[in-house]
Amino acid sequence: MPCTGNLPPCPRYALEVRVKPKKILLLGGSFFQIPSIEAVKRMGHYAITCDYRPDNPGHRLADEYHNVRTTDREGVLRLTRWLRIDVIVCCLFPPCYTSPTPLL
Repeated sequence: MPCTGNLPPCPRYALEVRVKPKKILLLGGSFFQIPSIEAVKRMGHYAITCDYRPDNPGHRLADEYHNVRTTDREGVLRLTRWLRIDVIVCCLFPPCYTSPTPLL
């Protein structure tokens, strides 16, 4: 039944979806990952970055940083299990195209 007349606001329009915050591991913390890190945090999730360069600018924006190479498959999987990561995000940009490393 549609909402019409002088009825209070329709509940279906007032519905606010609340998602439990997730721990999201972003592979890399360079300039190219900054938009992804910001988006994760804006959505209310916990952003964790990892790579071998602690001076990358994205690490300062993340909630947590770990010094694990993104190409170290076993290291990333250990980190994922240890931190109980919910989601892994990989942002591809030209330097990564030449050396893809499958995680699973």
